[in-house]
Formats: sequence, C-alpha cells, structure tokens
Amino acid sequence: MTRYENTVLKHSMWAAFLGTMALSMVPLINMASMPVIFDALMATGFTMGGLGIVAYNAPSEEFLKWGGCLGMACAGMIGISLMSMFYPSPALFNLWLYGGLVLFGAFTLYDIQKLIWKAKTMPKWDPINESLGIYLDAINLFQHFLIIFMGNKKK
Repeated sequence: MTRYENTVLKHSMWAAFLGTMALSMVPLINMASMPVIFDALMATGFTMGGLGIVAYNAPSEEFLKWGGCLGMACAGMIGISLMSMFYPSPALFNLWLYGGLVLFGAFTLYDIQKLIWKAKTMPKWDPINESLGIYLDAINLFQHFLIIFMGNKKK
C-alpha cells in the first residue's frame, strides 16, 4: 500500500491499475455489440447510483454488519465457479450470473457505507485506496449486466 503523501507514485499506480482493468475487459466488450454495451453501461450506472443513494441514506450503518455474510457468499460463488468448470450446466451458470449480480449489489452497499464510515472516523483518509472496492463492484456489475444482455439479444 503506497502512502497517499507520495502523490506521483500513488496516482501512477492507480492509473496503471485502471489501465490493466480496462485491458482485461477488452475481450468481453469485443464480443458485444454497441447497443448491448450501452445498455450494460446504463444498467450499471442506474444500479450503482440507486444503491449509492440507499447506502448513503440508510440509518445506523446497517450494511456494515454484512461483511461476514458477504465473505461467505463470495466463497460460495467461487465454489459455484469451480463446480461449473467440472460439471458445466445452465443452472450453475445462471446461479453464478444472477447470484453474482445480487452479490456485487450487496457489496456495493457494504463498500459505500464502509467508505463513508472511514471518511468520518479515520484521521488520514486515503480516497484512492478506499474507493477501489466500489470501482471493482461497478466493474463486476457491468460484466454481469453485459453477459445477461448479450444472452438476451441472441434470443
């Protein structure tokens, strides 16, 4: 973890991370058509905005209590992914696809409240490190929406 006082190194590492994330999404985006990509972008934006409003206005930081359950759900999704490698079935794929959509929506609620709580309580707050979780939630939601919308356009 790079200290926030070293702004040049911090921002260059952040830009490198964003660049590698963008490059890793190129094959998936290349498989979709432009209208599908725009639909996935719109769905991701509305979902992140709506969940952000809910997390910001939720009383008593109730989503911060979800950390353990989200960790277990993430382990379950990893198990489903491993099972689908050895026993591929449409049911497992749909469970991974729609379950991942719900899971990363819940992670968005958790991460936004965690960011707000840390911004209020920490003496030195690092906005880049604290916002990476929300960025990754948005990336995962976008990927799941894109896969869902690509499947809907084929029918």
